[in-house]
Amino acid sequence: MTIQFVERHYSEKNATYLEQSGVHPVLSRLFAARGIEQPDELALELKHLIPPSQLKNCESAAKYLANAIENKKKLLIVADYDCDGATACAVGMRGLKALGKPWDIQIDYFVPNRFTLGYGLTPEVVELVAALPNPPDILITVDNGIASLAGVEKANQLGIEVLVTDHHLPADQLPSAKWIVNPNQPHCSFPSKALAGVGVMFYLLIALRAELRNKGIFSAETQPRLENLLDLVALGTVADVASLDRNNRILVSNGIKRIKSGQMQAGIRALYIAAGKDPSKSSTFDLGFTLGPRLNAAGRLADMSLGIQCLLSDSQEDALRLAHELDRMNRERRTIEAGMQETALASLSDIEVGEQATLCLANESWHQGVIGIVASRLKEKFHRPTLIFAPGEEGFQYQPQMGVQQHVKNLRANVLSWAEAGFTYGTIISRSGDMITQGAISIKKLWGIGGVGMRIDDWTYIVRDSSNLETIKFSGEYGFKMPRNEEVRFQALYRDWE
Repeated sequence: MTIQFVERHYSEKNATYLEQSGVHPVLSRLFAARGIEQPDELALELKHLIPPSQLKNCESAAKYLANAIENKKKLLIVADYDCDGATACAVGMRGLKALGKPWDIQIDYFVPNRFTLGYGLTPEVVELVAALPNPPDILITVDNGIASLAGVEKANQLGIEVLVTDHHLPADQLPSAKWIVNPNQPHCSFPSKALAGVGVMFYLLIALRAELRNKGIFSAETQPRLENLLDLVALGTVADVASLDRNNRILVSNGIKRIKSGQMQAGIRALYIAAGKDPSKSSTFDLGFTLGPRLNAAGRLADMSLGIQCLLSDSQEDALRLAHELDRMNRERRTIEAGMQETALASLSDIEVGEQATLCLANESWHQGVIGIVASRLKEKFHRPTLIFAPGEEGFQYQPQMGVQQHVKNLRANVLSWAEAGFTYGTIISRSGDMITQGAISIKKLWGIGGVGMRIDDWTYIVRDSSNLETIKFSGEYGFKMPRNEEVRFQALYRDWE
């Protein structure tokens, strides 16, 4: 394999202007290549954050929440089971408790188990929370919800209102929620489309605090200090691999500053201690490769509630106990991952990977919570779009890795059949109901071969067809036979690797 170094293009005009403004020549070129035009763009004080007024529905949702809190509505946060979802939940819980303290706010959280309930606000999740002894009046999704059409509809039927906060790309149809706060929703002019789920929740809290100030509940002196939550915002943003545009750099840099100065949640400090790291030397590397994996281990192997409890604990002793358990889980995750990767590489030993367009592997012994990491490792090693299957309660779980920031989270599927030759050429999969997808890419409906199809990216298509389809050909080479069947079937098609 030949490694090519490609020079990033930059504006010589901008680089020269930055250099003339006092920036070092090398840094001037680096900054210009990253889109920086003015020296003041390098300022990272909180006052330079994009105002919440530019985030569609943020101020309206804040007014809605303020009225709900004043009317003592019961709130429930529905979280996701990765680090972004856990930190977003912790930010929401801590922030809403502080802002709702004058009314003794009733708020709790629920995080779906990835193995039994899947991703997001599903109808099953809604039914579970509606059956609680003290059911909520309002559900607030964090880091999920934009694809939860059926779940929001179920909540509406049961008289539960839904406020969606999310950052994933939406489908053509949006859920019928009371409000949706998402920088990537249609007609949202918010400049920072890279805002993570935890960042969206933080913005909503900023707008809510401003609304309560307008109502005379707080003054600038008595208002809760939401900047105390920036350590959590920084962790979730970095761990979710959100692009560090200027707005995210402001959030992350200020969060790291607080960690370095010792101003952090007990859970953040405990995670540093459990990992044997010094928080006074904190960096984005620590957040992404030390703290993030330990929190994610809970969602991968057990229940992310453990990670959220660690972030919500105000007792250093309790937080440290939980952090040590998360550290133990992460070591277990590494062992499982190493075994799965070894098995995967062994299964590829007789296959000329260089001649394949994609890799697709399945194994009865693999852990469904770790297949995403293994898919990523194989994708990085072989530079091929990679799909990994592991057994789940409803058949095989599916985790693709198709490229940097091009992936689909939690596509739950049953394997009907798959091609021979080591699953190299593709897989026919089936799923009842709407296909739930989340990630940094969008799934757009297309009128494809013989029926409704969906485009994932330039090399991956999923086509739904229940007709008597013989052989689908794509890029003139790879084809699949789909016999007539009354079940709706999905088929993944891949173009030749270029």
